[in-house]
Amino acid sequence: MKTKFHTLNFRAFLFIIIISHSFLSCKKKYATENVIYKNGDIIISARIYKPVSGSNFPVVVIVPSAEPDTKETYSDYAEHFATNGIVTICYDKRGTGQSTGNIMKADFNDLFFDAYAGISYIKELPYVDTTQMGFIGHSQGGMYIFMADSITNDIAFLIDISGSAASPLDQSHYNIYSKIKENGGSEKYADSLAFLMDDYIRYLSARNNYTSIKSRVEVALSDPEKPAADKINYFDQFKYLYPPEQLPLFDAMEMYPFMRSCNYEARKFFSTFSIPALMIYGKKDRVINSAFCVEIAKQAEQQNDLIDVKVYENANHTMKEETLTGKGYPDNFFEDLTSWIKLH
Repeated sequence: MKTKFHTLNFRAFLFIIIISHSFLSCKKKYATENVIYKNGDIIISARIYKPVSGSNFPVVVIVPSAEPDTKETYSDYAEHFATNGIVTICYDKRGTGQSTGNIMKADFNDLFFDAYAGISYIKELPYVDTTQMGFIGHSQGGMYIFMADSITNDIAFLIDISGSAASPLDQSHYNIYSKIKENGGSEKYADSLAFLMDDYIRYLSARNNYTSIKSRVEVALSDPEKPAADKINYFDQFKYLYPPEQLPLFDAMEMYPFMRSCNYEARKFFSTFSIPALMIYGKKDRVINSAFCVEIAKQAEQQNDLIDVKVYENANHTMKEETLTGKGYPDNFFEDLTSWIKLH
């Protein structure tokens, strides 16, 4: 006769078996390795995510945004890709984490070669398919990865996620205008500050119109709407508002990379691009002008058979959907990326 003790013992044993099975089935299907490589004098600290067994894997280098992204920022992408047979590199952006260098002395060309240094490193490893290596660039990273086609034959594909099709100068204009309005500024004030920043950025390299720009800054500083600008530290960016003869050499100035590369336009590459590219946007993106970017991307898709465009109706700039239960990626988002990579 079974006793209550024996029944409980059996249930506990069964529970342990179920838990053990669940633990084994959740065992990671990928491994990670922290590595160091260089772009000239710049040391890049990176992490390789790779499948635990096999070889001849496709490779993705994830190229960061304008934020101080680290090797952990895009771990969701890397873990999914590595689990599904794609070697992935994530790295600390220049001047962030354990990577060296001063981001405020870099331009888009410098940042591109930081990313490309990952390709140069990984292609020497025995388990990768060197004919199937590509970039996934997010936001600003999605803008300058389009240099690849004119620089190297190593890149087999690109994925641009939320990268603006506008020039960095136009993107800056859009951001300032939008943020000033969000913070209570009028349309007129927002527009004037956006154009003022445009002219200031041009002044740093061309060194003309100093008197006009200085006068406009003084007017903006005395405007009753100034608190809307203070919320985004707008006036902190005018650190080189000196007469031309007092300005440091352009390369010696500290400024954001987009300011050094203000005239770069990714869309100039679209019509002649010779490698497959997937361009992804979210309609709820409030960082870039997504309607404009989608329009430009779809025009490119019609002109160039190598370009594909995917638009997620409810995704924001980070490709997250905002719901009542929180933020998550769209259904099958990573599966769609994985499938597209393996097809190209």
